[in-house]
Formats: sequence, structure tokens, C-alpha cells
Amino acid sequence: MRPNSCNRLQAATCLALATILLTSVAVPAYAWRVGPYPGCPDTMAQKLISWRDYMSTPMPGSKVVNSRISIQFDQAKKINDRAALPGIDPAACYFGSYTVGMQGMKDGFHFDLIWPPGHPMARAQANVMRDFQEDLRRRQEAAFAPGDPRSGTVNIRGLVLKYNEAGEVFNLKGQVVGRLVCYSDNECQKYAY
Repeated sequence: MRPNSCNRLQAATCLALATILLTSVAVPAYAWRVGPYPGCPDTMAQKLISWRDYMSTPMPGSKVVNSRISIQFDQAKKINDRAALPGIDPAACYFGSYTVGMQGMKDGFHFDLIWPPGHPMARAQANVMRDFQEDLRRRQEAAFAPGDPRSGTVNIRGLVLKYNEAGEVFNLKGQVVGRLVCYSDNECQKYAY
């Protein structure tokens, strides 16, 4: 049984609202963090749950799976192999969920990204978010894809990567390039190539 799982849906709603507010009003000029996500493995002193189980276990009393996770590509710059990490910009913070059985949503992974303050894409992201409903629908259609946490894979915007129970995320050549984390923030610029 996952501790604090009943609060996961509330955490997801708070994260979505914070993202909308921070990106639709103006480009944020400050650092922020949302989380930790309840019951997530890296928030516990002792690992009471594995990453695999955290991402794939339904919420208590429900058949719905809605696990919030984030990935920071904090080792990609050191590896510096863009071909082994196609379509990923380590300067962006990636946050998302693995969802199964949620009404109105496709089953699978959904990831979005947050550009850091001052990044040229931050203003573009703010402009896109003004029409949030249409953008959300478009991103959901495009972002759900294969990947199964039970088999040790995550799908980040169409790129399926492996992860291990330590939370390490591997590029296509099997090199550690990132990590799973239990919060979202906008401070990933330091990981840029």
C-alpha cells in the first residue's frame, strides 16, 4: 500500500494550476518548486515503495493510476551525446504522470516541460499557455505513448527510456543521464549542454 496516495490527485491539480498561473500571466523571473509528490520514493527516509510500484499502483479504493513524477537530466551535459538523447533539452525540467483509467485521458505517460526563467523558450511557453484548454488537448494527444513503469521504462514526449530502482534514467546507449525526482521546479538551466 502506498503511503499518502489519497493526496496524489490533489498534488496533480496543484501542480497543473501552478504551472498555468506561472506561465500564463508572465514569464517567471524567479525560481519555484512544487512538491514533493505524496508517497513518492525519494521523499522517504526509508524506501517503502519502489519507483515501479509507485508509478503503476492504483490509488487506494480505485482502479485509477495517476502517479506524478519529474525527470531532471542532470548528467546529460557530462555525457554530451545528443544522438543518444534525441529531442530532449536538459535545460528544461520535465514533469508528468503515468495515468491509467482516468476518465477523459488516454492511458500512458504524459510529460510536459518547464523552461527556466530567462530562457528564450520561456516566453513562447507563456504565450502557448494562454490558450490552455486547446494546448492541453493537443499535448495529451501527442504525449501519451508506449512505456511501462512495470518494465522499467518511461516515455518522455515520445522517447522511451529505461530507469532503475535507484531512480537513474538512461539514454539510448545505457548511460545514466538523469534521475527521477518527486517535485517540479524551473531550475534545470544548469543542466544545459
